[in-house]
Amino acid sequence: VDFYLGLPLAEQARVARIFNPNVWNVISEILYSPNDFNLKRFILDRLNNGSLTRVENTTPWLRFIGSMTLNNPEYHQMEQAAVMGIGTARAMASIFELLRTEQIVSKSTLDEMLSNYEVSDDYISGAKVPRGQGLMLAEFKHNGVDVKLYGHSGYGGQNIRTDFNNNVTIAYMSNGLKVGFGDTARTYKRLLNSVYDVVLPSG
Repeated sequence: VDFYLGLPLAEQARVARIFNPNVWNVISEILYSPNDFNLKRFILDRLNNGSLTRVENTTPWLRFIGSMTLNNPEYHQMEQAAVMGIGTARAMASIFELLRTEQIVSKSTLDEMLSNYEVSDDYISGAKVPRGQGLMLAEFKHNGVDVKLYGHSGYGGQNIRTDFNNNVTIAYMSNGLKVGFGDTARTYKRLLNSVYDVVLPSG
């Protein structure tokens, strides 16, 4: 599986550089779906030295909001799971397909991972996210059908989700970061709707 926590130097030439969205990208994405973004919280965090601002100031070498330091090859070699996992969308989908088909963990462990989800505020970002045993839960309706997607969304639009009821896994990754987190990224939302137009067609 083409995924690394601690990238071998021999693989560095394959890594795409990460880019922050430009001003027009930020404005157009917010205007596309204003309710997806808590701009007031972000601005107040900046003005009052809130939790997100303090985290950024504590790790000046690790920046991805405003400035970008994640393209440093030395950082890519770090075995740091929260930010420095490097791989392809196909690799992430393969890992979650192994999870879905119980090839990584037993059925009883998977059942535990898919239960006891609680909605809470993320301490750093302030996002309200249903979290469980290592995964996040996203729920939505498509053509009147309730859908539950388990996985993990990340900053800039990265997302990996599995639908255990419909046997679907979706992975979206981009080196061109979007505004906000995975579930609110405009490109991901369009991809999700297109996939479920096929999986759960209307009528």
